[in-house]
Amino acid sequence: MKNLILLLSFSCFSFIGFGQNTDKLKHEEIQLDESTMEKYVGEYLFAYPGIHANIFIDENKMFAQITGEKRWHIIPFEENKFSMVDLGLLFTFNFDKDGKVKSMIYEYDGNQTHLKKKGENQLDQQLDQVELFKQYFLGKWGCDDC
Repeated sequence: MKNLILLLSFSCFSFIGFGQNTDKLKHEEIQLDESTMEKYVGEYLFAYPGIHANIFIDENKMFAQITGEKRWHIIPFEENKFSMVDLGLLFTFNFDKDGKVKSMIYEYDGNQTHLKKKGENQLDQQLDQVELFKQYFLGKWGCDDC
């Protein structure tokens, strides 16, 4: 399979990946029952305000859709790992001690972006967004006092 050149433009940032070889991302698809798939459904917050990934089920298939982009079918290859083989993207879902999904790692060409699952409480959601923003931007520059 040829290398893939991908440009996804979002309202406040650009994610650019060049030359991802999707051959190494081929995985054996596994079947998940609907109750297992339901655990992953929800919104996952990027560090960028207003940008999120929505994970949902349609006709017994899992999909991911990032704000402003089209939806993509994601294929399970382990119980908590999914891929978009054509684009070379991997999604790994993480659980808390109670077995509930708490976050997701969005991976492309070795780069990882951590997304926190949106909570039920609106104030918690806003605080989560601020914390993700601080970790992403301020953490990169070593701003310990921020």
